[in-house]
Amino acid sequence: MPLRIEHERQERERMEQQRLELVKIKEGLIKENAQKKEELRKMDEKLEVLVDSLKSTGDALVKDI
Repeated sequence: MPLRIEHERQERERMEQQRLELVKIKEGLIKENAQKKEELRKMDEKLEVLVDSLKSTGDALVKDI
């Protein structure tokens, strides 16, 4: 019986270590995801500005023709 309890304790410790490692990985992925999301948001804003400027340029060219 004591061997069984000791084995269970070791397994719980091992599983807790795995859980902590997975939590670290998860936190890293969440941080990376947030950074990429912010980059995409900035890129989207830049594209909107570009589209708006091209639209006005296109309108000006159509009036000239």
